[in-house]
Amino acid sequence: MSIATRSDLVINEIEIISNEDGLSMPTLDCYNITEYKPIRLEHKWIITNFHSIITSMEQKICLKSGIFVNGVVPEVKWRMCIFPCGGNLEGTTNPYLFMEVTSTSQYKKLTFKAKHKYTIKSYSYEVSHWYSDIFINTISLHPNNPIFRCSIFCIPISRIDNYFYRNYSLDICCEMEIIPDDKGIFCKEEVVKPPMDNVSHYVNYTSQFKKMYDSSSEVDCQIICNGTILSVHKFMLIAHSSVFNAMFKHKETKESEEKTIKIVDAELPALKMMIDYIYSGMIPELLNDDEIIDLLQLADKYDIKPLNHLCQDRLKLRLTKSNVCELLIVSEACKAQSLMDACIKLVAKNLKHIVESEKWSEMENTHPKLLFDVIKQAIKHRF
Repeated sequence: MSIATRSDLVINEIEIISNEDGLSMPTLDCYNITEYKPIRLEHKWIITNFHSIITSMEQKICLKSGIFVNGVVPEVKWRMCIFPCGGNLEGTTNPYLFMEVTSTSQYKKLTFKAKHKYTIKSYSYEVSHWYSDIFINTISLHPNNPIFRCSIFCIPISRIDNYFYRNYSLDICCEMEIIPDDKGIFCKEEVVKPPMDNVSHYVNYTSQFKKMYDSSSEVDCQIICNGTILSVHKFMLIAHSSVFNAMFKHKETKESEEKTIKIVDAELPALKMMIDYIYSGMIPELLNDDEIIDLLQLADKYDIKPLNHLCQDRLKLRLTKSNVCELLIVSEACKAQSLMDACIKLVAKNLKHIVESEKWSEMENTHPKLLFDVIKQAIKHRF
């Protein structure tokens, strides 16, 4: 089956070019033809007047083909992209082609292996078609990171004139195939976010526990912190925390006998948020770094793993070159491996800037072993 479409040309300046940029763009047309075969797919992309955009020397302009889909993995969209004048590759004005792969699934992680190659068609008897290498990529697309770019094919500008057709058009073809694993599975799917109907059900379900807490209905335990008494239910504490479970499991412990837990080394607002999480499964959206760190420390101390992971995710979203040193220390203290990995990746990308900072110098005196381990891992990421 073949599907032929005529699409508008998509023009981006890495992110976007607005009309205010005042670019004088040549007239360009873009044609896309997708041919479907069992497992394999072929997509043809013809860009007319391509020569004019090369001569414009607008380095950041990106052209994108129409979207095509392989029926084997229907939740994934493919498109070819080309920077006619080098794009963000330093030191080159040669055109280069690459593939952009996007997942449309909102709650599944998709992992699969794809093989493809590009062909630039020649319409001259004297010049053969120009074939790229065969690219084989294992692609993993997550709802939080649904775009994957791969398979860069550079086109020396000195050769491209040999491949222009009428109206200086460039004819590009991509042949693509999904490769099954040794069990014949083309795509592995893992649910990482529940569908919204499940989320709604979960919120309604947990809200009943929160009502019990807010009304102090049938409470059988107290937590005392800085003179404040918080009335709670033992079964909720036991269900969420192995530490609280151990306190009440042994009848001879003071907490079990008095049905009272005294906490002296915690900030009261963070403790209240931890208890709210135990009853509702949620934490406030608008928290600053210090508040999330206090909550992470409590989650680590009382072994509440889902809260621990949630706090790490929040801190990863707020991770910057300015706070990475502090969060490295927090990661080590709270055994927060996911946050630690994110910090190390940021250090690897900004090594010179971070190691020359005042905070890094302070850590050389206070946490020398941690810095040694971080540098060792950061170097692995860079190479």
